[in-house]
This record gives sequence, C-alpha cells and structure tokens, in this order.
Amino acid sequence: MDVQDKNEYFWRYQRYELVREYFEKPSFNYPPCSLLVYMFLFIRFLKRARQTRYRIFKRLATKTLDIKWTDFEAAATYEHARNLVENKYRSRKQPDISPDLIERMQKDIAKLHERTQHLMNGMEWMMKAIERVKMSSEARPKFETTRSSDS
Repeated sequence: MDVQDKNEYFWRYQRYELVREYFEKPSFNYPPCSLLVYMFLFIRFLKRARQTRYRIFKRLATKTLDIKWTDFEAAATYEHARNLVENKYRSRKQPDISPDLIERMQKDIAKLHERTQHLMNGMEWMMKAIERVKMSSEARPKFETTRSSDS
C-alpha cells in the first residue's frame, strides 16, 4: 500500500466514525437540552417504580379475598369433576335404536329361525331315509329344536 491508499483508508474510517457517532447520540445531548432528557427519564423511572409496587400490592390476599378464592376454586373443581363424571356416564349410555331398526332385526331373526327349521326338517328327512335303507347300524340321533322365549 502506498501513502495515498493509506491516507484514503484512514479518511474513510474517520468519516465512518463521525457518522456513527452522530446517529448514536440522543437528540438532546448538549447541556441545556440534556436536562430535559434526564428529567423525562427520572419521571418515567418513578412512574414505573410506583406501578410495580401497586401491582405487587394487588397480588397480596386479604382474609376475605382468600376465602372468596377458596370458594371459587372449590366451585370450579366441583363443576369440572361433575362434568367429567357426566361425560363418562353419558358416553357409556347405550345409543338410541330406532324402531325401524328393531323391526328389521326381528324380521331377520324370524327368517333365520325359519331357515334353521327348514334345515332341521331336511336333516330329519335324510336321517329317516338312511334308516329306511339301513345304511348305518347306529341308531338315528334325535335333533332337538330349541325355540327362544324372545321370538
């Protein structure tokens, strides 16, 4: 680097520092105006300190407030527990079945019973036929048809 390059580098650095210093300084930096800034900062500090104390004071519970909080918590807990129990039993409740569905199921059961009876009659006929031709030396088994009391 020659002298001209070093000089230009140094000059640019100083210019950068000057611009940065200008933008970093507060608006009222000089003595007569800086007093306004300090007064503003002091008032803001006092205001925040007062608000903080007030907020902390609000959080302290008195005896009556503590009783009200306890009653509220008990009521809320009771309500929550009651809702949980109701939802649990409500979900176990059997769903409502429509009368059409019941009628259709009864018809299906009757058809199944009819088909079973038809099969039993056919089996009885086959057993009698086997007995007539004497295909088996064993006695013919008896088929018992049970009929449920619901149908």
